[in-house]
Amino acid sequence: MPPLIAAIFIICCCVMHTACQPYMVACVGNSITEGWGTSNHETYSYPAQLQTMLGYEYQVEKFAKSGATLMRETGSLPYWDQFEFEAVLNSGADIITVMLGTNDLGYWYNSSNTFDSDLAALVDTFLQIESHPLVCLCLPPTSTLDNKAMEMDSVFFAVAARKQVPLFDTQIPLLAQSSYFSDGVHLSDSGAACVARIIHDGITGAVTRWGCTDPQALNYDMSMLWDDGSCRYGAGTIHSLSHEQPVQKAGKTMVHYSIAGRKIHTAGGSGPEWNITIRTSENGTIIREIRGCFQE
Repeated sequence: MPPLIAAIFIICCCVMHTACQPYMVACVGNSITEGWGTSNHETYSYPAQLQTMLGYEYQVEKFAKSGATLMRETGSLPYWDQFEFEAVLNSGADIITVMLGTNDLGYWYNSSNTFDSDLAALVDTFLQIESHPLVCLCLPPTSTLDNKAMEMDSVFFAVAARKQVPLFDTQIPLLAQSSYFSDGVHLSDSGAACVARIIHDGITGAVTRWGCTDPQALNYDMSMLWDDGSCRYGAGTIHSLSHEQPVQKAGKTMVHYSIAGRKIHTAGGSGPEWNITIRTSENGTIIREIRGCFQE
């Protein structure tokens, strides 16, 4: 075979091989990722349901350790020291999702200052893997959003913006939805399905958009995964947004919400759906929009 034809043949074979290889998705996490709380770990954990949603073009694998913490020095079971951590490094993953932090809340007031540096270091470690994976952070799901959880969220936002990695909101859509949790911490089958759908949409680009990803900016939008340099800053920057559990009154869903701890308004809508939209006072640009659904 002439050298030129042989070279073309080898290149074509390599391209065909690459095209046939599924994208490897590594789900890093703790017992939530393992599937505790679901009726069957192998079928209804969010990685298992994510595999079903993504189909044959992707291969989803769990690298989860029950009880694992993100913090290295003060956590009770640092993920860094576990077999699963080494397995991720050698997995050849194309995409890594990170859902850690739930177990760190028990140590938050004693060592929260190390969470930022440890999360950033974990992202850097994964980004340096030979397969050059896309690293995606996931907010830890919770049924209630207390001060510790909100402080942790702010660290996730800051690290994601600093490292320019996607951040999937696997928290707000599940907030105050008791049917999504089996025990207040671990996901039920339907809660795992909700998380899987959010990650699926992020990975496949269904919600991947360019915009402002800095939570300290006036025009920050949590649905934007890639920063395009459009962030604006000035007076009125929102540092935190939270809402209380939705209630129904006179056929409408009412949601009290607060900005930086100060109650601002009550949002309502007919039927179970509700949404909160915060705009700038200058030109009406949307800063943050949260949607949800009331369930009894």
